[in-house]
Amino acid sequence: MINPKILRTVTIEVSADKLTERNKTPKCPTPFHALNIATNGGWAPGDLIGLCGAPNVGKTPLALLFAKEAAKAGHPVVFLSTDMTDEQLSAVVLSGESFADCPATALSADDILNLDNNNLPLKHYLKGLTKPYNGHLLLCGTSSWTHMVEDIPLVLDDFPADLAGKHPLIFVDYVQKVRSKSTLHGQTEKDTVDNVLPHLKELATDAQATVIAVCAIHRDYYDTPMIPLQGLRNSSNLEYDMDTIMTLQFYGLSMGKTSLQAKSMKKRNLDLVISKQRFGAVGDKIHFLHIAEYNHFEEYTEDDALEEKTPNMTDTATRYTGHIDDFLSSDTSPQDVIEIHGSLHAASDVSDDLDDICTVVSQKNIK
Repeated sequence: MINPKILRTVTIEVSADKLTERNKTPKCPTPFHALNIATNGGWAPGDLIGLCGAPNVGKTPLALLFAKEAAKAGHPVVFLSTDMTDEQLSAVVLSGESFADCPATALSADDILNLDNNNLPLKHYLKGLTKPYNGHLLLCGTSSWTHMVEDIPLVLDDFPADLAGKHPLIFVDYVQKVRSKSTLHGQTEKDTVDNVLPHLKELATDAQATVIAVCAIHRDYYDTPMIPLQGLRNSSNLEYDMDTIMTLQFYGLSMGKTSLQAKSMKKRNLDLVISKQRFGAVGDKIHFLHIAEYNHFEEYTEDDALEEKTPNMTDTATRYTGHIDDFLSSDTSPQDVIEIHGSLHAASDVSDDLDDICTVVSQKNIK
């Protein structure tokens, strides 16, 4: 007869070995130091991660930031949206890049979507911003994929074989609107989510990918200072199937602010809370300053003073010129460049096609 104590010892040793192996597996670092610490190094292959929060709190811009930074690190990245077009996704990405490059000449997503096609210097500048991750980031808007979870693996076939050295990341925005071919007509949203989640977890495991799913929360919890796991919309399976759950919420709701008041601020203070982590600690908070107009996030500590962005304009113009010096004539002055940028805001023509600007976009239709 086998001694049960021996079995328990073996089980514990095997579990410890697996945890050690997991910790040694190369991860994709996040853009934020505190989040890397909280997640033991970043995004792990095989994990299904939920990014949850109220509407307009900044889930999609933050997910796109995670996506583009992973692409810059050489990982193949797919971002699938059920709500936004290819052009809108690209505009959000480029808006954040323009602010990070130079706050004084930053462009909002609306600026980019309404860009005059004749403003060639600015278009050339925007193209330059995508170079660090061009070919690694695939943005699929609402009309560029079927919204069927079973079709997601087909998107990975679009990446060349030489990107196989680093594990892929797949973003799904958002999970409550994804469908499954096994979903029957008349089933509830909860039934649909229950069908979709196992496919996402299987995809993460089989492709050794990190799958990050943006999730909605119940309306009743929009103004809750700390969103509990039961606050996730159709949470019964989300709560159990996800390896990690992060909730993005407005800082200050506990002091009487409403989410509507917080959304109206140009600079928002946000907390990203680790609400569940299968292989790590929970409860960690990562504090962000979110400049919503330019889709920009900065990590800060509670002791940090939130300073206004007041860059040196001469340095700003010089940097801006540097991006387009191979396009403009050599006698263009920094002030000329600022005036070219200023003409954007007076443009009345709407660009019908951003393909020539946003080279990061791939128009992929999976039918």
